[in-house]
Amino acid sequence: MIRYFLIFLLCPVTIYSQFTENWNRNNLTDTPEWIGETDKFQIISDSYRLYLNAPEESSSAVIFTSSSAIENAEWNFSVSMEFNPSSSNYCVVYLCCNQCEINENLEGYFVKIGDTSDNVSLWKTSGGVDTKLINGTEKILDLSNFKLDIKVLRNDKGKWELYTDLNNSELVKEGEVEDSEIYQSNYFGIYCKYTKTRRDKFYFGPISVLGDPYTDKTPPSIISHDLNKGEKLELLMSELINIETSNYDNIKINGHAADINRMNIEGSLIEIDFKDKIDNAERGTIEVSGFKDLNGNSINDTILYYSYFKPERYDIVFSEIMVDPSPTVGLPDCEFIEIYNQTDHDINLDQYKIVVNDKSSTLPDFQLCANQYAIIVSDAKSELFDEINVVSVSSFPSLSNSKGTVVLVDNENHITDAIRYPFSDISESFKKDGGWSFEKMDLGNQDLSSYNWDYSLDLDGGSPGLENSNKMDNNDSSKPIVNYLSYLNESSFKIYFSEAIDSSIISNSYIKVDQHSISQIELDTVFLKEAKVILNEELNSKEEVNVNIESDICDLNNNRLSNDFDWRIGIPEKIDSLDLCLNEILFNPQSDGVDFIEIYNRSDKIINVDDVYLANVDDGIPIKLYTLNSSHQLILPGEYWVVSEDTSSLEIQYDIVKQHVIESDLPSLNDEEGNVAIVTSNGLVIDYLEYNEEMHYELLNNQEGVSLERLNVYSPTNDPNNWHSASTEVGYATPTYVNSQVYDVNSPTNNNWIWLDEETFSPNSDGEKDYLVINYKMPDVGYSGTVKVYDKNGIPIKNLSDNSLFSAEGFIQWDGVQSNHIKAPMGIYIIFAEVFSPKGDVMQEKLVCVVTGGIRK
Repeated sequence: MIRYFLIFLLCPVTIYSQFTENWNRNNLTDTPEWIGETDKFQIISDSYRLYLNAPEESSSAVIFTSSSAIENAEWNFSVSMEFNPSSSNYCVVYLCCNQCEINENLEGYFVKIGDTSDNVSLWKTSGGVDTKLINGTEKILDLSNFKLDIKVLRNDKGKWELYTDLNNSELVKEGEVEDSEIYQSNYFGIYCKYTKTRRDKFYFGPISVLGDPYTDKTPPSIISHDLNKGEKLELLMSELINIETSNYDNIKINGHAADINRMNIEGSLIEIDFKDKIDNAERGTIEVSGFKDLNGNSINDTILYYSYFKPERYDIVFSEIMVDPSPTVGLPDCEFIEIYNQTDHDINLDQYKIVVNDKSSTLPDFQLCANQYAIIVSDAKSELFDEINVVSVSSFPSLSNSKGTVVLVDNENHITDAIRYPFSDISESFKKDGGWSFEKMDLGNQDLSSYNWDYSLDLDGGSPGLENSNKMDNNDSSKPIVNYLSYLNESSFKIYFSEAIDSSIISNSYIKVDQHSISQIELDTVFLKEAKVILNEELNSKEEVNVNIESDICDLNNNRLSNDFDWRIGIPEKIDSLDLCLNEILFNPQSDGVDFIEIYNRSDKIINVDDVYLANVDDGIPIKLYTLNSSHQLILPGEYWVVSEDTSSLEIQYDIVKQHVIESDLPSLNDEEGNVAIVTSNGLVIDYLEYNEEMHYELLNNQEGVSLERLNVYSPTNDPNNWHSASTEVGYATPTYVNSQVYDVNSPTNNNWIWLDEETFSPNSDGEKDYLVINYKMPDVGYSGTVKVYDKNGIPIKNLSDNSLFSAEGFIQWDGVQSNHIKAPMGIYIIFAEVFSPKGDVMQEKLVCVVTGGIRK
């Protein structure tokens, strides 16, 4: 393995490739200069020797001089000791090393004289570790006094030879070895380890160092390359690169000169910015030539093969998820998330994130091959799956059994896929009790709705790592719709779509707001179902603005928007008494039906749904408040909104305006009688109704599934005359629409205090003149009296009001039913009214009406 020699400039001395030291001077500062613990050494110039003269204590001493010799080098030196060396008393001669300090950063080669084996050996030190390369003859230094001459040779290939001559006898070769891991030198050094009795027993004779410094003859090479985002090439070279000799001609792409914006060289890293981005999914070659290192060695012409691929959304998709593995059916008791690479390119998952309900976990370096499945599990559970591609994470985010969101985010923080469960389109099954995974039926269908998921059909409860058991073509042909608009503030609102929308909505003028320009449209990046619209200017108070949403908007499967609703937006106002009223109520539904309450905005205000609550009332005090929702939807003047606990069932039974239906819990609605109120968050009652089954049309065969409709939104809510059963012709209810039974009070044409708008009616529940309306307007307050119906023979058949206190104005209805609970036959009838004032004034009037059979259709 090639190592990079780290030069530590700790000692500012001139570096020599070779030198001779004869010890024929009086100090260590003359050339060649020695540095270090020079006060512990002394020159004996008359005998040409250096000896250790250290303080009387056990310690060590070291000195260095500059030397760069390492190639075709020869070291000759002598050592004398007046004792038998040991592990506490020995010396080391550093032939070549990188620094002049002995610590873990020291790198080099040294000869060790002495130690427990009483021999001479060659060592290498690197990274704080000493490695013996040549182990000389043992016991040759088992002497009380000796003189030793040593020669060491190294050629330019890294071959070492060690020779010794003990007491001027003969030169003996101790061994040879090849090692070139360290190939540069800065210093030569002498080190003595001693006890206090040996502190002055080390002697060193003349030193001769011959040789050349390291010469780089190796051309640079490419260690790694990366085509970052298809527009920047990063080359990591094996050594430093000469900037001056580098140019754009050094790079070619697919045989042609590369069109380069910029080339930046920092040490051994070459960064090249291309003018034109390489196309996604492109394969080709990059030719590299001409780059030189600092010694002029030129790189060998190199061809790099690249396959550039940048994953996009849905290149990797969720294909299976086990949220409730217990009780097990056949698979391990383990939650898992399966992903699938549906491209023809391998994708590395390094630094991708799996996010479950805002808890994230980073994926490891894992190559997900083309068209391959893998499951994500916790480290502790990874061994439970054999022969399956497993991506294990240390902190697998727990999957809630009831509901959750799961999002895959790539290493650039872009959404790759997202799901939300439970999947509402899945039928009830025993599999909901646990042990069965959810599988995606059509992996190519990227609609984020739930209809593309179902329980696994595999008898083991799932098919992790394999093709899904419920695989099928499940094309999306349904058109997306706008579910609702949500008010945010005076200059912004949100559009909520029924399914994921193509992101082109952001850059195209598919949305327009009358008399206002749009500053920005922001599409939610996770589920792609929410678009925030920001206006350039604020809306005006009391302003209702049309929002035009073009049908050119498409879902992810290119289905165009179904846009059959006129949307409006404005600034909501504070709700007050009588702004909203209860307009229709179904409290006794059919066995497969659901209750509902209809609210009508009879004010000129825009009302925020968030401010509206429903409640039962006890002694005028709301018992429990039921919020409609927190969607910030707007109830505009004149709109009918319906609240139900099951809007899907309501949609099956009735033709409704989906955009005006809210799914929410309701207060208790008993089948026989009860009450309900519209209230605010602080308990202010906006409208209140006490209902009972006797308010229905008396001759109904079955009241189940028949709503009570309000006749006039401005007449008193708790006047029984202001309510009537919904018409047969509309299916006995009109949720989100104007009531089938509705009455607008008209002024009299003859200035009478009591009058009929229509003299004929047909009580057959067809929604056309089903009841007779008797209008009145008193000259003063406090009138009471009686209203009766007589047949043509003058016989009373129905008492409509008996000594009742009348309002200043209002109406009384007759549904054509007699006191004997039998429908009145067709014919002429007399309405006789007699009222008395507190002053004793009396008013009487006779009105003629006709009961008919209605118009044949």
